[in-house]
Amino acid sequence: METVFVSVLATILPQIAIGIVANMSYDALKCTVDFSGLKNRLMRFFCNNPNETEQFIEVLCNREARNPEKPYRDIEDIFMEKSKDEYSEEVYDEIKNWITENTAKFSNITNIKMTNKKGMNIGTQKAHKNIYNIQGDFIVGKDEHED
Repeated sequence: METVFVSVLATILPQIAIGIVANMSYDALKCTVDFSGLKNRLMRFFCNNPNETEQFIEVLCNREARNPEKPYRDIEDIFMEKSKDEYSEEVYDEIKNWITENTAKFSNITNIKMTNKKGMNIGTQKAHKNIYNIQGDFIVGKDEHED
């Protein structure tokens, strides 16, 4: 599934590994790319409403593209859904300019780091005793193959 945002990205930065970005939702992209600059640029088209602007960007990043070769059409459709104002081609231009200015961030998209905010991240663990309070208790039994 290619999203509208990915189709715009592909027209501007075809050298980026689009296959990686194509499967990332807005929530995952936010971990690597700071969208606040884009939000600030687009807010004027949404009567300076940060919530509507954020929703527009989220839909842009999550909605499947209907016109991957002409992403400006999808952007216009999404804009018309989310804004009470008349569409301006400047919206697409602002998105393109922001992507161009942030090329380095998209080049490093494979370096995404997710953090678990609820609980612990455990890679590998060997327990020789009981483990308590990790989603319940785990009682270590003697391995049948050990002597």
